[in-house]
Amino acid sequence: MNIGVEIPTNKNSEVMGKPDEGKRCFFLHPSDKNLKMFVFADIPYIIKLVRTNLFDSGFIVDGQLINKEILEELVALNSGDLKIAFNLNKLYLDVKGNQRQSVKLAAQVFTNRIANTIEYCGKQKFLLHNNWQVMSKILSPFNDWFDIFNCQSKFGKHSGLRAYGVDLQKQDIILDQMDELVSNMRTPKRSTLLPFQKGILLSNRSLRQLLQYVKEKYSTDALTIDFIITRRLNQDILENFFSYIRAMGYANDHPLPVELQNRLKWYILGKHSGHASSNKKNTENDLTSVSFMDIEDVHENASWTSDCSDIQEDDLAEEAKLFMQIDHVETFSQ
Repeated sequence: MNIGVEIPTNKNSEVMGKPDEGKRCFFLHPSDKNLKMFVFADIPYIIKLVRTNLFDSGFIVDGQLINKEILEELVALNSGDLKIAFNLNKLYLDVKGNQRQSVKLAAQVFTNRIANTIEYCGKQKFLLHNNWQVMSKILSPFNDWFDIFNCQSKFGKHSGLRAYGVDLQKQDIILDQMDELVSNMRTPKRSTLLPFQKGILLSNRSLRQLLQYVKEKYSTDALTIDFIITRRLNQDILENFFSYIRAMGYANDHPLPVELQNRLKWYILGKHSGHASSNKKNTENDLTSVSFMDIEDVHENASWTSDCSDIQEDDLAEEAKLFMQIDHVETFSQ
């Protein structure tokens, strides 16, 4: 279920449903037609694409063009006497080269704090641009949407980072708002949706249907599945796994199918990966030979314990006194 794949192209869109169909976002498992494989765009990569397009060309929302000029105004205000946007500086705006690959720098732009700062400065007439309301309007939905796809546990640090399904009604409202925003948002000189916009819509549909699917398919009377930890749906999980499997062969980093099966067995049974769990292992500790006992030893120990049961408490007390006297004499002689 935890998959992360590239955004579908026109060639394979018939398998998962056409992009404008808006219903199908999965394909049947090649080996078992009773299983569904849901498709997700890589969300960290999506948020970087949104930032890149916002800075390079801007977006047209509600007939108004928004770009990074308002953010540059905030940085300029923050460099003066007014200190209001503490978590925004030129580093987040002047990203070049490898800095554009940083998810942290991209996600820091789409925060509720920045949206609230823009709204406050706009109402106080600190901003020269009149489209500050539209800019504030798009930052908050992206922040809430990214939190839904970035949860690491059932209950996160705040309500926005809860696993999908814990607060389903509120989370579905956020997904619906994101669908409406992305569907109506355009870039200059483009009248159609860009690949990252299609990826957002596809991921939202997949997440809704995946939760319903696992509930119906895998829930039992003893265990009910009612949430999804969405952090495990991004591509990093697969990249870490494939990188480790390839590294197990040292120089042979292109294993054949049979070699891949063998490495996978070693990975499952061994204690070789630091990505699987916090204790640098992917299995529990092995039992040692001390844990095993021969049946003959059991019988011998049983007879020994029966002999020990005949010892009287008075005898034990006398031996304890004798031991204390010996220890006292040795201490005094030293």
